[in-house]
Amino acid sequence: MESFPRLVTVQRSNGQAESYTRSLMMTGHGFPLWYPGGDLGKPIEYLRRGIGIGDVGVLDRDGLFDFCFNIFLDADDPIHSVLVPREFKPIEGGLHHSEIRSQSHYFRPGTVIASKGITVARHSESPLELSFASTEQEGGIIVLPNGASREDMVKTERIHEYTKRHAPYWYQDVNGYGGVVHTNGSLFIVTGCDKTDNWAIASFPYYAGSKTPLQLQYTHQPDFESPWTDRSTARTSSYAPSTSKSLPDSKHQCIFVRGMRISLSTKSWEETMPVTRSAKLYYTYILHTPSSLEMLMNSVLVYLRLRLSERRALKKVTPNRIVSSIFQSLFLYSKTMA
Repeated sequence: MESFPRLVTVQRSNGQAESYTRSLMMTGHGFPLWYPGGDLGKPIEYLRRGIGIGDVGVLDRDGLFDFCFNIFLDADDPIHSVLVPREFKPIEGGLHHSEIRSQSHYFRPGTVIASKGITVARHSESPLELSFASTEQEGGIIVLPNGASREDMVKTERIHEYTKRHAPYWYQDVNGYGGVVHTNGSLFIVTGCDKTDNWAIASFPYYAGSKTPLQLQYTHQPDFESPWTDRSTARTSSYAPSTSKSLPDSKHQCIFVRGMRISLSTKSWEETMPVTRSAKLYYTYILHTPSSLEMLMNSVLVYLRLRLSERRALKKVTPNRIVSSIFQSLFLYSKTMA
């Protein structure tokens, strides 16, 4: 249906967060967050807790989960502050521990998660020393020196009807009861997450069209020193627990989040946001490397779409043998594929 989120393939990467999330999403652990520490503008009680099951928010293009409220907690819970929608009521019964499957050491210490085409060389385990190379045009890497935990809802059926009943009001609230800021399909409800107290992430390239090969090294460092040595076009970030007893450690850095996108039907969306019928839809971009045939077809289509006058002008500046060779190559390719 036209009101639902769409999946779009692109042939170029653009931006460190997009490259990171797009690449590591294919590893099957959920949505990778470029900012595991969350939005520092949220209430301190929420930052201490971190992302949790039942959180409703928006996964933005910068790789940040923008928390709005939690469906299992009361409106006056400290993590909410004044963020809950009007007339908000949590789901009946709250969240019971029996509904959650938890694994405290799901990722072992020293785990490296890398996207397709990246090779990892381990030079030392203590201290952890790694180097990375890649054959792909973009990629993402996360290093977990202390490993990470995982928790997921065992079953999500009972939140479906609740979400269906309340989602229209949520969209009205997050859009300020006015024009569309968060389009249909933007809202996300968390049903699982992975957390750690020590991480280092990298993304490449940070701009479209980069051809510099990946030259990246990781060496574990204490406290706030960067563990990365970068001689390429990667963008890196890291977080490590403090060795100072005066500073509290955060074990709620969320590296992957899993859940459900919330979309309304066309009719429901038009009834919910009647003045924004033509609002732009939310897109998820997946990098796609075109095949030789696709590149050839693109060239042919560009030529065929030119107006007659442009074709004549093209013939004056382009040798006929180049134009004819395109069609000849396409014919030969189709013969070999038959």
